[in-house]
Amino acid sequence: MVPMLEHIKEKTSDYLLTLIQIMPDIIVFKDGKGAWVEANDAALQLFELDRDAYKGKTNLDFQRSKPHMEEFFHTCEETDNEAWRRGKTIHFEEKFKRSDGSTVIIEFIKEPVMAEDGRREWLIVVGRDITERKLIQDHLNEQNVVLEMVAKGRPLQDILGHIIEFVEKQTEAVCSILLLENDLLKHGMAPRLPASFLRAVDGIRIGPDMGSCGTAAYYNKNIIVSDIENDPLWRDFREIALDHGFRACWSVPFTDKDNQVIGTFAIYYKTRKSPETRELQMIERSAYLIGLVIERNKAEETIRKLAFFDSLTELPNRKSFQHILEKTMAEAKQKNQLFAVLYLDLDGFKFINDSMGHSVGDLLLQRVSQRLQDLVSDKGIVSRQGGDEFTILLPNTSKAETEAYCQKIMEALNAPFHIQDHDLYISTSIGISMFPFDGETIEALVKNADMAMYHAKRQGRNHGMPRHEA
Repeated sequence: MVPMLEHIKEKTSDYLLTLIQIMPDIIVFKDGKGAWVEANDAALQLFELDRDAYKGKTNLDFQRSKPHMEEFFHTCEETDNEAWRRGKTIHFEEKFKRSDGSTVIIEFIKEPVMAEDGRREWLIVVGRDITERKLIQDHLNEQNVVLEMVAKGRPLQDILGHIIEFVEKQTEAVCSILLLENDLLKHGMAPRLPASFLRAVDGIRIGPDMGSCGTAAYYNKNIIVSDIENDPLWRDFREIALDHGFRACWSVPFTDKDNQVIGTFAIYYKTRKSPETRELQMIERSAYLIGLVIERNKAEETIRKLAFFDSLTELPNRKSFQHILEKTMAEAKQKNQLFAVLYLDLDGFKFINDSMGHSVGDLLLQRVSQRLQDLVSDKGIVSRQGGDEFTILLPNTSKAETEAYCQKIMEALNAPFHIQDHDLYISTSIGISMFPFDGETIEALVKNADMAMYHAKRQGRNHGMPRHEA
């Protein structure tokens, strides 16, 4: 009977050891002095230990033999002692770097086993690799933060900067965002890239052999360059990259809602490096988030433009002009300055629009708006009120300067407009109101300038008429 029980005990022990070996979790047995007695394959692989050389070694031994994991094994010693001191199970998470530079996060359980006389007998260590789980959770948290920033209307640069900061912290790399404009990649954001490197790569044309980013944008696919020094894609940019210490660059394109590339998200490393699956997934998710944020920002810009700018001439519209006037009036009151509001109506436009068609009329309005902008330049603001009516704001000016400006405007618009093989002639009637003489409110100034314009038109057109003469 006894031999049979011994046989069963031996078999049970063998089965248990086999089970421990095939477990995907890390399992380590240490004796009461901290020496490793047994470890399964998962533990040996993770900690990069040889099967024939780990037994009898302590945390201190591993600190000496594995300098890149010195801090990790120092923490192991501290948590071992904590488990012994408490005399019960402890749970904690620890991060460390492997020899290939990859970061691993382990969730540990340490269970001390005491002898009947109170001596330390065994320390059972069980660990689970939670790197991917933590990465996904961190990215979900980051995504929520970014979406909250978007919802609160934070500036685009703040949001993109936050995403870059998150990825750089996770990867210990240097990141950049490039935006695609007319087949050229322009600098978007890269807080930690040297200015000299940014100047060298800003505005590169996308193509099949244009580094990581130019090629990624061209093919709309991830481009992983693990060794810049020897990769033909970096032939034209190799020297500048190596001079700045960059040895690897991974680039992921991001797209709009129609899957058209609008930019690239790049990761630069100082060492030769290929991405692990989880690293690449995190970068892809970040690039997707960047694309969403930029696309939303463009949509908001379009909405703002439609709300405040005339779609035909791209001039500020009536609503925008009102806001500009409010700011100008507040400043003029504070600094005791004059400013002028000009109200223009095009003489002869209706005849051209009716006889030659709206397409010609639209082109004429665009040419008129361009001449007015060229004339006013940075001295004022040109706005389209609607139809063939325009307004001009001339801040910090005098009556004499304003009347001289009106004369220049009339002369500029009297010159022919060459459109579709025709020379078209128009003139303009202008009404003038001066702050504060012709009104101390926005409504009064615009109304009085409008009335002066109609009076000028009745006087024979191609006239400028101050309000006080109307």
